[in-house]
Amino acid sequence: MTPKPQPQAPNQRNEPGADAALSSAAGGNAALPSGAGGRATAPDEAFAKLRHILLAPEQQRIDTLAERLDNVGLRANELARVLPKAIVRGAQQQTGIETALQPILQDVLRSSVKRNPQV
Repeated sequence: MTPKPQPQAPNQRNEPGADAALSSAAGGNAALPSGAGGRATAPDEAFAKLRHILLAPEQQRIDTLAERLDNVGLRANELARVLPKAIVRGAQQQTGIETALQPILQDVLRSSVKRNPQV
């Protein structure tokens, strides 16, 4: 008979050693099998529920942050929202942003004047 897989809590990543670390922190012995034939025992199920209660909110935040980092469109929108403020603040605090932007702006203005000299 094939052992039935244990249900995982939503947003829970199956990381090697996570159960062992949590079990040892809870005073359990991670080296012991979980019930006869690989089936979950009542303490295992209670431990899984406790782990979900304690870690699910943090895991959800990690997943949200990972999505923000992985989603290029979302990152571009966030950058577009803060970049103007960062440029203004950098100019006010004399962080060298003027020096960094000067060659770029000169090239842009030069190209613009060449394309449309009447302006």
